[in-house]
Amino acid sequence: MLFVRELGVSPASLGLFWAAGGVGLLLGARLARPLTGRLGYGRALPLSLTPAALLVPLRDRGPWLWLAGAAWPLTMMKIGSDNVLGASLRQHLTPDSLMGRMNATFRFTLTGALGSATSGLLAELTTLHTTP
Repeated sequence: MLFVRELGVSPASLGLFWAAGGVGLLLGARLARPLTGRLGYGRALPLSLTPAALLVPLRDRGPWLWLAGAAWPLTMMKIGSDNVLGASLRQHLTPDSLMGRMNATFRFTLTGALGSATSGLLAELTTLHTTP
């Protein structure tokens, strides 16, 4: 609602933006195994397309929208690949007796529980525009 109501982004534009990110996630997850087979976990995980993430906040209108739109799927592709590689590596290295604890800890920290609470607190203390 923040993007549409307060920032004036059209619903269609926002939908296309999120859909492009979904395509990037799918491609990243799909490429994780071949990437690991070719490079190994040690080289595949730090392989980074994340500088593209610095262009995403430029999302506005005109040429900036296209630049951010091109950066978004690349950023999400990295996230999709990292999710598969990270989970596979953790499960490979963790003894069976600790698997439940390890998975619970990572689910709690990586699904945004801490980030959501921090973002909510910052938005409460400042404005919604600080933490979209």
